[in-house]
Amino acid sequence: MVQEQNGRVRRVYLASIQAPRIGNAKREVADESWAQESKEFLRKRLIGKRVRVAIEYTRPPPPKANEPGPRAYVSISLPGKSETGVTESLLLNGLATVSNHRMEDPRASNYDELLAAEEKARQAKKGVHGKAPPKSAAPLDLSERLRPGADGKDKDKAEAAARQQSAKVKQFLGILSKEKALRGVVEFVFSATHFKIALPAPHNLIISLVLTGVRVPRDKKAISEAAVNFVRAECNQQDVRLDVSGVDKGDNFVGTVYVNGKSIALSLVEEGFADVILLRDRPQDDLKAARDAALAQKKGFWKDWVPPPPKPVESEEKAEETTFNAAEQYINVRVTEIVSPTNFFVQVTGNEAMAFVEEEMRRFGDGPGSNPPPAGFVIKRGTVCAGLFGDGSWYRVRVVAQEEGQWNVNFIDYGNTELLPAESLRPLNDESVRSVPPLARNCTLAGVKGPAANDAAFDDTLRALHDLVWGQELLGLVHLKDATGKLHVTLQRKGEDTSVTAQLLEQGLLRILSRPSRHLTELVAKLQPLERTAQQQHLGIWEYGVVSDTEEDDRDRSLPPRR
Repeated sequence: MVQEQNGRVRRVYLASIQAPRIGNAKREVADESWAQESKEFLRKRLIGKRVRVAIEYTRPPPPKANEPGPRAYVSISLPGKSETGVTESLLLNGLATVSNHRMEDPRASNYDELLAAEEKARQAKKGVHGKAPPKSAAPLDLSERLRPGADGKDKDKAEAAARQQSAKVKQFLGILSKEKALRGVVEFVFSATHFKIALPAPHNLIISLVLTGVRVPRDKKAISEAAVNFVRAECNQQDVRLDVSGVDKGDNFVGTVYVNGKSIALSLVEEGFADVILLRDRPQDDLKAARDAALAQKKGFWKDWVPPPPKPVESEEKAEETTFNAAEQYINVRVTEIVSPTNFFVQVTGNEAMAFVEEEMRRFGDGPGSNPPPAGFVIKRGTVCAGLFGDGSWYRVRVVAQEEGQWNVNFIDYGNTELLPAESLRPLNDESVRSVPPLARNCTLAGVKGPAANDAAFDDTLRALHDLVWGQELLGLVHLKDATGKLHVTLQRKGEDTSVTAQLLEQGLLRILSRPSRHLTELVAKLQPLERTAQQQHLGIWEYGVVSDTEEDDRDRSLPPRR
């Protein structure tokens, strides 16, 4: 691949020669003799260099190549006192052979010189014209992501292979993380922060590595693509130095990559292509300074960045609390609405008031709910009335506000908030039904907080919580009720010994509050070993190391309400 002066990148082919073919491990095709030597010869001579490219001829691509236009066959030379033809150098070292063209076929303009260079290498028995090079062991490829059972066949074997791969990655982590001058070659750039890197002997490995401490925004496609192009131009096929610091949940090594002595993560931040993930276990002054400079210059994705509004004080950590008495400590519940990875609504099961309200609202649907709104019905903020949900049933709602001709209402017995048109609301005249206190209780998992709404792990945590609690009969241990009325609870599924909180911490999907309530001291002490284990294994939110929570965004995001 060459980049033209106008920035366009295109694929070219050296004219009138054939080089030994690189194999394909997936197809179990071995390298031809001298293939790696030929590739390495070109890499060291050409990668990152300014060159002169002359198109010798073009040909249509093979039918199955799926290429947009004809292939360009070229001659490449390095500018200097005496320009050296790369094609001729390959031939002189016995790392390629001259193509046998038919009489009518186009060929390189210096075809006779290429034949002479090939003959010199043949007489000197160099490369492909001499003995085959000593066979070296194929590198151990730890970059392959083995998906157990992906094709539905040999599931047990695939799962065993995936476990072995994971064990090997963790085994080599102990070796690679101790090296201070680890060298490699970037074989492929998966994304701006994800690389395939070949480590030469004595390691003889191919690894997958993710940059630590930075994140490229996924929601800005133009910036993301520019970041990938920038990184490919900077380090693809380049010699690099790397520091390995851990392994993430996908069995990718985590660390820092240096090109010509400079961190590629720092370069990304300087160009405004990446933001900084604050880590507690290492200094990041250079990254922070680069981010501040990029922000001041409005570079990259900072161009249209708007500072978020000040965050409100979090009730989990700041609100004044009152404890429950012993008789109210344990409750049997079912979750009726999930708001965020730690915030949800529950109903207490076996509640007579719930049975009463459900029966009366069923009767309402058969009576007043089947008729048009009565004349004179005025909808006011704060009114408790009946609202028609999407399942065709009527439920108690409290009117919150009017928004663009519709009414924002809260289903007070389930916790979800919806926009309803006026025709989906009816007065609830039965005082005995209207006066029953809301049956949905706002809860949060005690002593922990989830990933920020803009964190890649947010959706994973939300879904994991949903899978653990939805449709389940749960035992809730209430630790405290804060000044907002929110219950701080630990949930446990019937028949299980491990709490929902503990299971999410083990997966690295939650973090322990930095300033928990004094009422949660004993609980937090029991949970901390689970968090430390997830950090050491770089699971979930700890994928890039121990991340500071000083810049987290705790906005809520809801799953669709269900009945």
